Amino acid sequence: MSNYGADFQKGDIIEYCEEQFEVLVNDGNSGTVKEYPDGDVIGNFRWDVYGVKCIKIG
Repeated sequence: MSNYGADFQKGDIIEYCEEQFEVLVNDGNSGTVKEYPDGDVIGNFRWDVYGVKCIKIG
């Protein structure tokens, strides 16, 4: 089951290297996220970096 990349929707909570982010915008291979729950907004956030993929957790 693929649960990264194009599957991410606005409002999804994802995890990358044990850190959580809320998806704000999905642009395909990357997007804009906010550190979850109350953190900085990060643009051009890639869903797959050095072979480590973000996973949807909520």
